[in-house]
Amino acid sequence: MRMPIFLKMNILNWIRKGEVNETAEKKVFTEINSKNYSATYGPKYVTIDITNRCNLNCIVCWTYSPYLRKNKPSKTWYSNELSFDTVSKLINDLKKLKTREIRLTGGGEPFMHPDIFEIIELIKEKGFVIDITTNFTLLSQDKIRRLVSLGVDNLTISLWAATQKTYVKTHPRENEETFERLKSNIVYLNKIKKNTKVVIANVLSKLNYHEAYDMVSLAKELGSDEVYFAMMDPVHETRPLLLSKKEQKELKMLFLRLIKDYGSKKFGNLRIDNPENILRRIDNKRMHSGFYDSNIIYNLPCTIGYTFSRIMANGDVAPCCKSVMIPTGNINRENFIKIWNSQKQMAFRKIGLDLKSHPGFVEKVGCLKTCDNLMQNIETYEKMKHYKNEASE
Repeated sequence: MRMPIFLKMNILNWIRKGEVNETAEKKVFTEINSKNYSATYGPKYVTIDITNRCNLNCIVCWTYSPYLRKNKPSKTWYSNELSFDTVSKLINDLKKLKTREIRLTGGGEPFMHPDIFEIIELIKEKGFVIDITTNFTLLSQDKIRRLVSLGVDNLTISLWAATQKTYVKTHPRENEETFERLKSNIVYLNKIKKNTKVVIANVLSKLNYHEAYDMVSLAKELGSDEVYFAMMDPVHETRPLLLSKKEQKELKMLFLRLIKDYGSKKFGNLRIDNPENILRRIDNKRMHSGFYDSNIIYNLPCTIGYTFSRIMANGDVAPCCKSVMIPTGNINRENFIKIWNSQKQMAFRKIGLDLKSHPGFVEKVGCLKTCDNLMQNIETYEKMKHYKNEASE
C-alpha cells in the first residue's frame, strides 16, 4: 500500500529529529513482528473521554444529534464523567508506561468537566503532549489565555461550517451569533498562542459538503495552522444525512481542486491533514452508504492494540477508537497497567494482526466504515519498514 506523501514526510521528520523514544519504539516493533501479544511499553497515544456531558446537539453526533430517537444512549450514559482522582491515577500509570501523547475528547465536550483546567495542568506537569478536541463555545478570552499559559500543544476546534447559515444547520441549538463569536475567539487564540497548534475540524455531511473548499479558506483567514476533514459516521437515524452519489461526485471535484490549490501554496502555510486520505474515502464506491475505508482496511495489519488506547467516561478501556462495545477492562475496578496486558487486550492485538481471518470482528467494530485510527496504523506500518530497512543496510 502506498502511503500519502504528507504523512510519509512527517514520519521521516520525526525520525530525523529524534522526537520518538527509539528504544521503546523498536521494542514495540519487535513484539509486533514476533507476534508477542503482550507489550513491554504502554500506548504511545491515549484518548480520554473525561465527560459525556455536552452543551451542543451537532447534527451528525452519535449521541446528541436531534435525529436520534431509538438509538439514543441511556440516561446514565449522559451523566458519566471521570473524577479528577481517577484521571490522576490513570495519568500516573501512563507515565510509567512511557505514553507520549494524551488527547482529551470523547462522548461530550471536555470543557463541561468541572476540573478541566486542573486536568490539563496535571497532564502538562507530567511531561505529556496534550491535545484537546472541543466545540470551543464555552471558552471566553480569559479561559483562552489560561489555555495558552498552560501550554496546550494541540487544540482541535470542531466548526463544520464556513458560513453562519451552515453552522446553524449543523448545530441546530445555536445561532448565527455563536458562529461569529467562535470566529472572533479563534482569531484571538491565534494571535496570542505561543506553541499551540490550532486545528479546525470539519465533519462533512449532506448539509455542509458544498463548503469544503471555503472551510479551508476560512481556516486561513482565522490564522489557524491546520484543517482536518472527516466524513460523517452514521448511525441508523442519521443515515439521511449521507451524501448521494451525485453529491459524492461534487465533493470529489471540490477536493481535487482543493488539493491542486493546496499544492500550489494558495493557502500559504496552512496545512490540510492528509488530503489524499480524505480523497480516497470520497472516492470509495460505497461512500454513499457510509463505508469509507472498505477499500483499505485489509491491506495492512492493525497494530493499534500496541500503540493506542481510549478511556471512556464510565472508566471502560476501549482498545481502539471505535471498539467501545468490547472494552478490555475498566479503570474504576483495576489499574490501567494491568488492563494493558490483560487477556482481552492481548486477544485484540492477536486479531488485529490477522484481520482477514476475523471478518465478523471487523463488521462488529465497524472498521470498514471509518477507522479513526487508520493513520496511526499506517504510521506504525511505515516506521516498521523504515527500521527494518535501516537494520539491513
